Amino acid sequence: MSEIPKAEPEIPDEAQRRIDAGEHPVRVIRELRLLTQSQLSELCGIRPNHISAIERGQTFGLKTARRLSEALNVPASLLF
Repeated sequence: MSEIPKAEPEIPDEAQRRIDAGEHPVRVIRELRLLTQSQLSELCGIRPNHISAIERGQTFGLKTARRLSEALNVPASLLF
């Protein structure tokens, strides 16, 4: 029996426009989810100052992307 693929969460058009315009995807999705950096930090176990740095453009690895994507309920590929 084949597995049914999970549906990817929909990203609202406004959020996608903000990302396309150059805003950092982590910030856009975090704000869409109505989370502060501290609340996101508690969900994913990444320090708030690291989340802040990521939102300002600091690079991050796959492990961090996975943790953020799970907390924000988006594919990790959206965050890069």
